[in-house]
Amino acid sequence: MKKQSITLFYLLFFVSINVFSQQDLTFSGNGEINFNSGYFTKYVSSVEYKKIDGNPYLFENWSSGLIKLKSGMELKIESCKYDIYEDMLMFLKDEVSLYFSNPEDIDRFTIGTSDFINLKLDKKNDFFEILVEVKDFILLKKYKYDIIKGKESVGIIQATNDKFKISCKYYLKKGNAEIVKVKIKEKDILELMNDKKQEVRNYIIDNKLNLKEENDLVAVFKFYSTLV
Repeated sequence: MKKQSITLFYLLFFVSINVFSQQDLTFSGNGEINFNSGYFTKYVSSVEYKKIDGNPYLFENWSSGLIKLKSGMELKIESCKYDIYEDMLMFLKDEVSLYFSNPEDIDRFTIGTSDFINLKLDKKNDFFEILVEVKDFILLKKYKYDIIKGKESVGIIQATNDKFKISCKYYLKKGNAEIVKVKIKEKDILELMNDKKQEVRNYIIDNKLNLKEENDLVAVFKFYSTLV
């Protein structure tokens, strides 16, 4: 009886996954994906973060998205999230969260107005947000969530929960060269733009830009792109 119950559970589960795929995913582009390919039949339940303050997602709410696979296939998703802590994409179906089971096959994805690209860093593939993309280079942003341990109660002082702390780093990729980390100091950034160093320095001074502000950093790289 127990064996029959387990068999029935898996049968119902894979039927529900197939229905999920047909209802919530729209395919376009060249090539074909069948539902037994491993993209949608592998179930990975989303991690519960009930005892951790905050959340590990790029956006708290579910948003529509577009995924471009390395094969050229495109997937339009009605409800998805980017889990920064796990560095994985999630889908929502009937209040059940599912991870995309083959993230290494993703070339790019878009959630809302944010575009991401899958690139190799230190021999490991990661998702990077694209801040500036032109013919000669791409300015990238890598998000990271760490879990900061809470404190145990001491006397009348109450205990505190663990919490998520977000941080980010910036990277630059030129042509086929490897990704390099961007240090947010004027001296280091001007070194990356050595061929147009004086023009960029004048632009920063004239516009009173603070390179620690992301909008100003993006403005500098966009200006540099007009010079190369």
